[in-house]
Amino acid sequence: MPLDDDTPVAPYGTMFWFRPAALKKLFAHEWKWEDFNAEPNHIDGGLAHGLERTICYVAADAKFISMQIMNPSQASFNYCMAEYKLQDILALAPAGSIVNVDNSMRAWKDAGYPAAGLTIKQSLRGLLGSIKRSMMSRTPKIYKMLRRFKGNQ
Repeated sequence: MPLDDDTPVAPYGTMFWFRPAALKKLFAHEWKWEDFNAEPNHIDGGLAHGLERTICYVAADAKFISMQIMNPSQASFNYCMAEYKLQDILALAPAGSIVNVDNSMRAWKDAGYPAAGLTIKQSLRGLLGSIKRSMMSRTPKIYKMLRRFKGNQ
């Protein structure tokens, strides 16, 4: 089952219902108490944390689906939070439209941004590219004027 590095599907908090056949592979392994960090020292990236993140993938591998169940109040809250986060991101984005924002974010992701291995020069080059694309879409006349100015240096 391919894993999603960006938005893993998991029952965070490990509260869920399941069919035993869906997690058969998980229960087939002979886990030992010693395999896990002692209470209360569960750490991010430890075995318990990793198992929590793999539950939905194990179920999907067994041809089951994972679903989230919520009441209308919780669904409304989640939608409002998602809308707020989207508006917050778009307000900070240097591009002029959602298409340009999407293209910029995909380009940054493809380049490994903001991976630790990215140099400052590479990060600045990506930022300048975003600013240029933003100017081309928002103010094409100013962009053309600045391009001519750059050429006269």
